[in-house]
Amino acid sequence: MEERNIFTQIQIKSKPFLDTENGDFSLINGVVISSKTTFSALREQFPDNDIWDVGTGFYWIYFEQCLFEGKEFDICICFEGEKLETIFFSMKERYTPWENWTEEYELQTEKLYKKWLTAHIGEKWEFVWGEVGAAFDRKGGRTTMWISYI
Repeated sequence: MEERNIFTQIQIKSKPFLDTENGDFSLINGVVISSKTTFSALREQFPDNDIWDVGTGFYWIYFEQCLFEGKEFDICICFEGEKLETIFFSMKERYTPWENWTEEYELQTEKLYKKWLTAHIGEKWEFVWGEVGAAFDRKGGRTTMWISYI
């Protein structure tokens, strides 16, 4: 009797970056950021990350080199006091130096980000816990994806 090797191909999907049921965000090196995550707790967990105390009660904490599906992301998280407000994230590969910057490129990035979001979470971007989006900020000159919490 002939022996046969049978290989079952299993598609391994990475964990979603966003749980659309509750808003849990998991792009930061295995750490889950939930709507209940506080600035102090995140700061304690990442004491060496850059922060910005805006001086108006808003605080930002920054994360670089966060890998997901082979892409590198930079992430900025905004808190009002201790309450999580917004997570901004963008693909490092879409950054361009100012001397090569064009609005056309940023608009292409916005389209790419919207396609990426749709591929990962579907076409519904408003939820009971908040909303998701991608936009080119003409004033700032950059394009980003974002998650806003209620």
